[in-house]
Amino acid sequence: MKEKKTNLVGAMMYLHDNGIKEIIINYSGGGDSGAIDEIFFQDNNNNDTEFHCDSLVKTFIEELAYTKLNEIEDWYNNDGGWGHFTITVPTAEYNIENYIKVIDHETFNHEGQFESEE
Repeated sequence: MKEKKTNLVGAMMYLHDNGIKEIIINYSGGGDSGAIDEIFFQDNNNNDTEFHCDSLVKTFIEELAYTKLNEIEDWYNNDGGWGHFTITVPTAEYNIENYIKVIDHETFNHEGQFESEE
């Protein structure tokens, strides 16, 4: 657990030192599978930036996101869902806007007996 915490601090400091203010992760799923679609980085002026982070940091961010996404409402089974996951750098505070598709239905039950015609 200590190693993961150290990795979190290291990743946040690496991003902060490179002018990153937020990480925005878009994800979606359905039919029993889901994935992270895109990861964006915003700079201190709230602009998307073409920041290309170290592959170890990117992998760590993905693993961090998947771990948290697996703890919240189901967004990938059945009709699925999607969302936006924002991580503030360097505090590592997060906000997840999770949308789940739900199909509503009404049930009607009819009983009786057919009578034979004479």
